[in-house]
Amino acid sequence: MVGTWRVIEIVDGEEIKVTATFNANNSGTMVIVSTFEGETQTETDNFIRSTSGNKLTVTTSGDEPEISTYAINGNKLTITDEDGFTLVLTKL
Repeated sequence: MVGTWRVIEIVDGEEIKVTATFNANNSGTMVIVSTFEGETQTETDNFIRSTSGNKLTVTTSGDEPEISTYAINGNKLTITDEDGFTLVLTKL
């Protein structure tokens, strides 16, 4: 899981780019860049992560831990949250 992963999606004309960096010391950074009608917004969150089996727990400062399932297949990281939303990122 260590490394930088990215997904770019276009939803209703809005481009959303999610870049997640997982460090060897279990810290990480997630950057979400959304562009709509020429306007760009960037959100950056630092997090601490842990894994157990296929469970990924991510905690950002001041928030409750989020527990998802994950799988790595080649250069693809698939993360599915508790609501069933799935994100497939590609390793950079």
